[in-house]
Amino acid sequence: MCNATAGGNYQVQRSASFAGGRIYQLYSASTKKNCAVTMKTRDIGKATNVWVRLQSQKGAKVASDSGSFKYYAGPVFVLAPGDCVRYSGGASGASASAGWGNCG
Repeated sequence: MCNATAGGNYQVQRSASFAGGRIYQLYSASTKKNCAVTMKTRDIGKATNVWVRLQSQKGAKVASDSGSFKYYAGPVFVLAPGDCVRYSGGASGASASAGWGNCG
């Protein structure tokens, strides 16, 4: 998703699963941007509430996406060189999150 939207050779850094989906946090060394997307694993093709949030620690930059989607929420991007990021997301009432990481 991140590469299709923004190019930049994004690579998965971390992910977290929850009942009904999985959140991925990716990073591009060429653009220095972090990306996050929540992918549904349940109710695929059916519009349900899905959301994703990505935040930088020092700069307090926040990117989010939410709504009634059939497959995924996002991608969202944060430019945070030399900073840590955290992400969260969910679908249909279940969610997951990760603490500060991917610093640098």
